[in-house]
Amino acid sequence: MRASIVLAALIGLSGTAISEEDGYSHEQKTYRFGGTYKVIAATDVQSCANRCQLEDVCLAWSFQRETQGLGTARCELKSSVGRAEENALMVSGISPR
Repeated sequence: MRASIVLAALIGLSGTAISEEDGYSHEQKTYRFGGTYKVIAATDVQSCANRCQLEDVCLAWSFQRETQGLGTARCELKSSVGRAEENALMVSGISPR
């Protein structure tokens, strides 16, 4: 229920494309500021979302694809949802908890 309310708020506040896969909301071209408590290597968006789901403190995540000049792909796990900002290199999501 909480995730549905947050998702509805996100749709109303931003023009960001939001998709839902396997219960996770994915915000394309979005970075979530604040609340980062862990940064880990990740191979893809789904592995980042899955890692967040495994950790009780994780409420949101941001994934950066591997890009030339910026290094390997990474996943930022967040203890708060934070504010969303457009960023073409990122995909973010909110835990369905």
